[in-house]
Amino acid sequence: MQRGEAPPCLESDELPDGLTPREAEVLELIAGGLSNGEIADRLVVSGATVKSHVNHLFAKIGAATGTQAVAYAYQHELVAPRED
Repeated sequence: MQRGEAPPCLESDELPDGLTPREAEVLELIAGGLSNGEIADRLVVSGATVKSHVNHLFAKIGAATGTQAVAYAYQHELVAPRED
């Protein structure tokens, strides 16, 4: 996967609640524990762009907090549990 490219498993026709591949990627990074600044660095975008993605995806999934968003990501199998 190239830097800033959505993971191949995140095709828009497979995503719930109208999430875009980029929003799903941001959600995956949130679930991975990254801050907005770290997400911006990873995706090579501005912090404002990340905040916009976060606001849009929270509205689409009905989340008010990052914790709710992470729970949603696991419930909809957008992220896999770690194998630590």
